[in-house]
Amino acid sequence: MAIWRHWEANDYLAYEGELLAFETPDSESPRDWPVVEVLSPKRLSLDENMAVSLIFDELSKRSREVELGVLLINRSDGKTEIHFINNERRDAIDGNAAISPLSRTAISADRIASVQFFHNHPSRGPLSRADIEIVKRWSKFFGLDNTYRFPFHMYSVSNFDGKLVVFHYGSR
Repeated sequence: MAIWRHWEANDYLAYEGELLAFETPDSESPRDWPVVEVLSPKRLSLDENMAVSLIFDELSKRSREVELGVLLINRSDGKTEIHFINNERRDAIDGNAAISPLSRTAISADRIASVQFFHNHPSRGPLSRADIEIVKRWSKFFGLDNTYRFPFHMYSVSNFDGKLVVFHYGSR
């Protein structure tokens, strides 16, 4: 496992498919460092790549880069519900707004295979500690009402002058 310092795309992609730990300002020891998987788009499924494309297609229409998201609700029958999460902030997406489509879906919990949330990072960094905490809160909240315990996955996508790097938290 490597330790993150602010790198460029090729530095990250040298660890493609591997885990990368990164130090955060509030980390007291390396045991507190978030650990994420580093991926390139070629390792993503068709639906996952579509989520990434939706984000960057929408960003291309805007005058400034903000964080945007796409929530994928993967059903056990193989179909996927796709929800675009709009946002005007550069530094964060409201975690409640991001997960709200799951509360409104007509799919019963026993029919949900997994939930994936993709968002871009204008700062070109990996997943933040806040991103990881949101996934833990979602799992805990939905776990209280959800005996099926479908997995949650969080992805951030960073664009390094046209070269995309995907950071993943969760089990694949």
